[in-house]
Amino acid sequence: MHRTFFSTSTTEAVSVLKVFFSSLQYLPTNFKSPVASLKTRLTIALLSHGSPVAKSLYIM
Repeated sequence: MHRTFFSTSTTEAVSVLKVFFSSLQYLPTNFKSPVASLKTRLTIALLSHGSPVAKSLYIM
């Protein structure tokens, strides 16, 4: 189920994540460090599933 979601709406998910992460930039600085590690964990988790979303997360 997750694999079909990623293959059908990859660009949609990527744009949502881009908006999400760019909006996080306006948070106070003490939030940025956990957010960065969260992004890294998310990217690693997606990569372990072979998701194309993870590859575009590296570009951001």
